[in-house]
Amino acid sequence: DRQRMVMLFLRDRKTIGYVPMYVTPGSFNLLGLCVHDEFRGAGLASLFVAIWLELCFRLGVAPLTDRISKPVISIVLSKFGFRPADKFVEVEVAKPDADGRVVVWSSKQGQLRS
Repeated sequence: DRQRMVMLFLRDRKTIGYVPMYVTPGSFNLLGLCVHDEFRGAGLASLFVAIWLELCFRLGVAPLTDRISKPVISIVLSKFGFRPADKFVEVEVAKPDADGRVVVWSSKQGQLRS
């Protein structure tokens, strides 16, 4: 038995992102993560995952994921120690350009969209 829950992140009463998950007895299962376009590139995805993990730890539930098919989300999760069960999409990440932008490339371009 599982219930769906979404953590909303707001700035000035406007949603800037969210983290959807399934809640099961003893675990929060991450379904994905969204940072709205105008707020991307500021490290919010990592902050959202850190807050999700903190919530899990404080409540004593296991932070889990199912299949994450978005390479950018997978990269963020890997910063927190999550590892893929399979390797099925290769992603190349370039060094930031002079404006701080990072280019992410995959042969499966549709996988990069969130």
